[in-house]
Order: sequence, then C-alpha cells, then structure tokens
Amino acid sequence: MKRRSIVVLVAVALFASFAFSAVECNAAKKVIRWKYNSLWPVGLALYQGDKYFCDTVNKLSDGRLIIKLYPAGQLLPGYQNLDAVKKGTVQCAGDFGPYWSGKNTAFDLLGTTPMGMTWIDYMLWIYHGGGQKVYDKLYGKYNCKWILQNFTPVEAGFRTHVPISTIEDFKGLKLRMGSLFGQKILKKLGASPTLLDSSEIYEAVARSVVDGAEFSIPVVDWTVGFQKITEYWCAPAWYQTAIVLGVMINKEAWNSLPDDLKDVVVQAGRASTAYMSSWFEHGNIKATHDFIKSGTKMTHLDDKSMAKLRVIINEVLSEEAAKNPDFAMVLKSQIQYMKGFAPVRSYESPYTFGFNPETFPKLP
Repeated sequence: MKRRSIVVLVAVALFASFAFSAVECNAAKKVIRWKYNSLWPVGLALYQGDKYFCDTVNKLSDGRLIIKLYPAGQLLPGYQNLDAVKKGTVQCAGDFGPYWSGKNTAFDLLGTTPMGMTWIDYMLWIYHGGGQKVYDKLYGKYNCKWILQNFTPVEAGFRTHVPISTIEDFKGLKLRMGSLFGQKILKKLGASPTLLDSSEIYEAVARSVVDGAEFSIPVVDWTVGFQKITEYWCAPAWYQTAIVLGVMINKEAWNSLPDDLKDVVVQAGRASTAYMSSWFEHGNIKATHDFIKSGTKMTHLDDKSMAKLRVIINEVLSEEAAKNPDFAMVLKSQIQYMKGFAPVRSYESPYTFGFNPETFPKLP
C-alpha cells in the first residue's frame, strides 16, 4: 500500500510538473499581433524603412510578436497616424514629426530643423545626448511610446520648372513644402508655400498647379518621378538637413508587452536605424547620377543667400520659441548638443560631418 501510495504521489507530482511546464510553454508561445500603419504608399522608397522594421521584429521575436504592415491608405491615411495610435485604432504606426505640427509646433523640430543637425547629429543627440527623453515627453502627451526607426540624410532640395540660384528667385513661386517652419521661411522669401500629401505631389507639379516641390532625398524623389516633370534641381536643402523617422506605439500596447519583447522592438529599431539610414544614403549615389543623366539641371544657392537664410531661420525659430514652451524645450536641448559638440567637430574637421553654426536662435 505504501509503495502504491508513493507511486501515485510521484505520478501526481510529475503530472503537475508537466502541466505547469505546458502552461509556461503555451504562455511563451502566445502570439501578440499588432497592426502598423505606414506613412507611405508601397511604391515609395521610404516604405522600405517600415518594412525592414516590421520584418526585423517578426524575426527577432521568433513569431511571438507579429506586426502586420499596411501601406498608407490601405487601412488608414498616413496623416491620421498619430491620432490612430493615440486611440489604439492601430498599435503602432510610422512617424515624421512635422506631420503633427498642427497639434504642437515642437513636433517639427523632432523631424527636422532648418539649417540644423545632420542625421548623425540627431543620432548622437537621441541615443546619448538626452534626445530620447525629449521625444518621450512630447509623444507621451499623445499616449505614444516613440522609438527611432531610421534617418534619411539632407534632402535633395527643390525640384522646379524654373531655375533657383539666389533667395530672390523664390519670390512669387508657389512651392510644395512639407515642414511648418519651411513654409514660414518661404513666406518671408516672398514665395507661396503649399502643403501637399505625397500622393498629390506628382500631379500638382506635372500640371503646374505649383511651380515646384521639395519632398525627400534623391533615391526617394526618383521613385516619385520628378525626373519626368521638372527640369531644375536647387540645392542645398537648407530647410531639412536631416529627416528623423520613428515608430509611434500605443502606450497600452507597449506596456502590455513582456520585457523581452520590448527589448526586441527596441533592438529592431536600432537595427533599422543602422541598415536603412545607410541604405538611403548609398542609394543616393545611383539616384543622383540618374537625375543628371535624365537631363535635370542642378543649381546651388550662393554663399550670400545662405547667410541671409541663416538670419531669417534664427528669427523664425526664436519667435516660435517665445510662443511655445515645448518648442523652446526641444530647441534648447538641440542647441546645447550643437554647442557641446562644436569643439569635437572643429578638431575633426575637415573629416567630420555637419557644421558649427556661428549664430543660434534666441531662447526665452
């Protein structure tokens, strides 16, 4: 009887152990499914950044977190991304700060700053210079967790029907401009800026509804088809010296993830930043040659025009910093980084990246 009782007890213990292990195993294999709404249509090169990020999460999570990617317009228009993530309509979505500047002008600086930081500067600032806290603070107000996804380098410039060589040439032109402060600066130059969605640019330029447009870097502009509809290319893109692209994640969805899957998402963001940022810059080699071969004529703003632009840009940013404490907070953090890095950039010159501004916007 004792032996039989012992055997029964052992059997019960083993069964309980196996059952507990099975529960743990099933919990570990539980699949979490997220929807990701891109800012971009599938045919645009920028879409590849979203695809790389989602694919990386799906692989690194070993199938435990599956993110399904939707091109802009298939599930939701890209311009609804911030509200959709805030409300939990989708768990995550692509981000470019200037698209949300209507809600808070500080968002503009988190996507790009006129005559500001390069993409390498932004990376140093976000990862190591306090920038991540700035993004967390601002996006946190909209129930979002923000993760860096990738950068594109300085934009190509304006694609136009007429040549632009000085800032006087902007006067009277109607131009597509994506950033709020780029629009403000163009107005001071006597131009008429207009905001068009990426899906509207080609037709507007082709039909001369606008005199030209800025959009992105050469490899992206080529996929838009500017080589077919414009004759001139004016550089540099003083209004957008870098493009910061991120992932917005609904806070409830983020908080519900196990810690190891949170780390997977973070590491996927870092992997995407390294790979896609270099992919975009390298893609500019062929795209630039292709634009030249297509007959596009390139002009470059003269030094006098660039100096005048610096004065105007500082005035515009200073005015906004005096109005919006969030804008001033972001701008202050960026200026602190730029001033702190200045001696390093100086001794590394001429083998460094970016530049040291001689003047800065005024902070309140």
